[in-house]
Amino acid sequence: MMKHYQYMYYRLVIWLQYVNSVPATSATMLLIICNGFNLVALIAVIKYGLGVPLYLSSKLVPVAVGVILCMFNFFSLEDKLEEIHESYKEEPEETQAKSELYLIVYMVVSVLLLTVAICVQQIILHRG
Repeated sequence: MMKHYQYMYYRLVIWLQYVNSVPATSATMLLIICNGFNLVALIAVIKYGLGVPLYLSSKLVPVAVGVILCMFNFFSLEDKLEEIHESYKEEPEETQAKSELYLIVYMVVSVLLLTVAICVQQIILHRG
């Protein structure tokens, strides 16, 4: 399961880098920022939305940092990116379109999660 997840990340970076001419570093940072949004949203919903005590939600922060550091390690393998880029060029357009759709859905979900977290936080603050 982890290998599949890691492979999808590589594919998204390749799509951003080669199809849209985005530098690899920028593509990587964009995905890490999206993951950061998801983690912030998760912590905010747990802390404000579900009334979980602050000390418990603060335990999630080291986990979030660990996840982000792991993502940096995933992208440090340039040869892996090149290998997947070669296989990506040989794939039919249908499969390439799926990768593009995954990326768009992923970005939209990230932004929605962050928006929901901010809304929940505002509702809780106004009630208090």
